[in-house]
Amino acid sequence: MIFQPAMLRRAERTHAVKPISLAPANFLLQPEATCSVAGWGRTGVHMVRSSTKLQEVTLKTADDKQCQPFFDSFNRTSMLCVGNIKTKQSSFVGDSGGPLVCKGVAQGIVSHGKDSGLPPAVYTRISAFIPWLRKKMGRE
Repeated sequence: MIFQPAMLRRAERTHAVKPISLAPANFLLQPEATCSVAGWGRTGVHMVRSSTKLQEVTLKTADDKQCQPFFDSFNRTSMLCVGNIKTKQSSFVGDSGGPLVCKGVAQGIVSHGKDSGLPPAVYTRISAFIPWLRKKMGRE
């Protein structure tokens, strides 16, 4: 799996745009943590277009073993497994790049999932890239 982390210029702060804390370096989020994901992705397999309304869903992180059978390249040090097969809720096509927020802290970034849209899905683990971010920002 190739990661493409990027740093963007920050937006102007408004009542709707505020900074969020990032997970500490190398922090390992435990399974069953309650998190939320927001995005404009498709809301169903048969939908052709992405949503015109920002969608949000509450999900739980999963044990890494739930992702390994579906995603050969799954790597627990740089990825998070998110979603419960029983709930059938997940991020989907068009949500990539969106935040996974747990207790007010950005823990992950939507990466990829199954073509069916069913959980679990794979997220980039932000904590794995904190050293890279610090280096790029000159804050080692």
